[in-house]
Amino acid sequence: MGNGKPVAVIVQPEGLATILVGITLALCVITTIIVSLRVWFRYWLRRTRIEPNGWGWDDWLIGFGMLAFIAACCFTVVAAYYGLGMPDSKVNSAQRVVALQLVFFFQLSEAAFTILVKSSIAVFLIRLTTQKRYHYPLWFVIIATVAGCVVPGVVVITLCRPLAAQWDPSLGTCGDYGIITQLSYAVSVITVVTDWTCAIIPCILIRKLNIPPNHKLPLMATLSLGILASVASIGRMPYLKYYDATVDRLYGEANIVLWCIIEGALAFIAGSLPPLRKAPELLITKIKSQTSTQRSQSHVELEDRPRNPRPPQQDAECPYDNDSQHSLLPEIQKSSLKPQVSVVSQTDHSVESYNALGSCDRIK
Repeated sequence: MGNGKPVAVIVQPEGLATILVGITLALCVITTIIVSLRVWFRYWLRRTRIEPNGWGWDDWLIGFGMLAFIAACCFTVVAAYYGLGMPDSKVNSAQRVVALQLVFFFQLSEAAFTILVKSSIAVFLIRLTTQKRYHYPLWFVIIATVAGCVVPGVVVITLCRPLAAQWDPSLGTCGDYGIITQLSYAVSVITVVTDWTCAIIPCILIRKLNIPPNHKLPLMATLSLGILASVASIGRMPYLKYYDATVDRLYGEANIVLWCIIEGALAFIAGSLPPLRKAPELLITKIKSQTSTQRSQSHVELEDRPRNPRPPQQDAECPYDNDSQHSLLPEIQKSSLKPQVSVVSQTDHSVESYNALGSCDRIK
């Protein structure tokens, strides 16, 4: 500081900045645990051949999306230690430059994880049915999400010349920040529409299934958790005006970042809980079955076995495992009155595949 220029030193977060750090860290840890369990469980289903083809693109998408979400959380926490969430009176110009640069990287990470997690949820629902009338709105969700994130991202990157002027105006010139605010309102509306689309479609699918109401309601609730993410989208709308604010910009943008983190966490949790819904039951059944098998084998006399024992036969491949989601709704098989698969030309493929599980016992 001998030349009189301010230095970007770390500051202790206060007020909103403290809240931002606490909520971000908590949601990052919780979300990482839940998504990791989902990925592990889906891989376990494939490895144990309970669902040989259960692993799909939705699992890859949510896994990579989680990496982008962790990066966004890291940028947020570090930015809070350089003034994000604090008024201009508590931050010098050098700290402000670093904080705005970290917010810029957060925006890129937020766009990436939003595209990936929304696409994962949509692909997951597409795999539940082969009826095109449900596929079309779900593909709309994917396309609208990609457009709603890529277009504002391109605008943000090209708004200033050079790019570094985005966080340090002294290095160049920037266009009207009002366009970012307007695009942000449009993106929020798209987010609400896509969240509700992903929540309504599974309710329509489950409503037509021949299962008891006490099974339908929990399924609908589990698959419709994405509605909560739309609440976060609405919550950040009042703060979008701070994108072009000239006073206390870091304080105002902290509210936007906070609601984006909340929205992302809810989306990841909503996309991970449905595949985990039957995890405890399947794991316990698998463990009990393995224990019973080991005990029965221990009572077999070794001398009664042939010298070259015949290897155990593998289960016949279930014809409905090409894109399996059995672990999500295994109780649907209970609604079938016959063990055979009854294929009707206009019947939802999801019902057929789930009923088929009754005749393809994978749990050893």
